[in-house]
Amino acid sequence: MKINLQIKAAGKRKAILEKHAYHLPKTPTSLQDFIAIIVTNEVTAYNQKTVDAPLMPYLTTEAYLDGEYIGKIGFNDRKNDQQQDLQSAIDNALLALEDGLYRIFINDDEATLDQPFSLPNDATVTFIRLTFLAGRRF
Repeated sequence: MKINLQIKAAGKRKAILEKHAYHLPKTPTSLQDFIAIIVTNEVTAYNQKTVDAPLMPYLTTEAYLDGEYIGKIGFNDRKNDQQQDLQSAIDNALLALEDGLYRIFINDDEATLDQPFSLPNDATVTFIRLTFLAGRRF
């Protein structure tokens, strides 16, 4: 099944929602199932990513300015090549949705856990993160 994903963080400098084609290995039957499929794909990709340690790391001007904006300038290194636990990632994603930290829209209609769920092929799914201060230090 193919969908189009958009991700937006409220309050971010870049307000453009760019669509990315995303392949789902199976058709989800519920919103919880949809979130589990997305998280499974992303955790698997993260855990399979090799940790490249460049001989001489450097910061681009864009990376420096982005880090300055959020209050943390770094090289985005993965520490100790840690693998992420799939079940805890799924549980965290579902809890964050229940707590209102992000919302999901399917073709401009909000999807909630208490509504019937349907995901048509080629749907546009938008994740909007609602935590304005996440990742910032003051």
